Amino acid sequence: MTVTQKLQSKKSIGYLSGFGNLFARESRKWWRSRRWWMQSLLWLVILNGIVVFGLFVMPTLVEESGAEMQQAAESGVQTMTAEQFQQDVPNLLFGLATFFLPVGVIILVQGQVYAEKQSGITAWILSKPVVRPAYLLAKFLADWIGIVLVLVILQMATAYLLLTSVIEVNTVGYITAVALLIMLLLFYQSFTLMMSVMGNSTEIVLGASMGLFLGGSLLKNPLAQIFGDAVFATPWMLPDAIALAVTGEPLPPQLQITVVAVPALTVACLLLMIWQFHRQEL
Repeated sequence: MTVTQKLQSKKSIGYLSGFGNLFARESRKWWRSRRWWMQSLLWLVILNGIVVFGLFVMPTLVEESGAEMQQAAESGVQTMTAEQFQQDVPNLLFGLATFFLPVGVIILVQGQVYAEKQSGITAWILSKPVVRPAYLLAKFLADWIGIVLVLVILQMATAYLLLTSVIEVNTVGYITAVALLIMLLLFYQSFTLMMSVMGNSTEIVLGASMGLFLGGSLLKNPLAQIFGDAVFATPWMLPDAIALAVTGEPLPPQLQITVVAVPALTVACLLLMIWQFHRQEL
């Protein structure tokens, strides 16, 4: 997609004038390029590779080392059977997903607005009959659809089929965990897109987004000791809710606060992004 390509005329008026054309443009970046299948393959290898390893490879290794495992158990060392390894694979899957997928989303989104502002594409697009909120929301929605379908639904549906071929899975808990995972990624997508609007360098955009994610993930326990239950109003506690949900256990009141707070924070990021973009001169 080049700057000189014409945007096809579609009827759209008012606050979202130009949204249809812009959404089609952003969608083509996913579905008429290598992005969708490269991302599909990458995350199939990372996430479902772990599932295959945990379900089929690790049990074989455990069985082959049965004598050593038995001796360790007799000496008082805690060991896991092949079946126990397999039963723990869903927890491992979502544990990895809540760490690696936000990183992937941040990398995908971090240059969406900043790079186009620097190249002059944004100014050119906004010289057409297009309003600024439509420009931002088209990017957000097109990326959200791609992220949900490719990074989440495809991966977790494949993992579910693999898991249910070997072990029993709490289907309701699994679906709930997937929904919470989408909520987590939606927040980091909105925050990173907001930083792409507000930041004036790639380092700032990527640093702020990665810093929020990694810093919160690593420091959430010390922060909980300092701020108490207030930390449950942050996205950092959502992986804990996902870990409980996949087992089918009910969420405690503190994590229910997280489930309510994260969508509110996502909306706040989007509103702040639109407000800030309105104030910028391009």
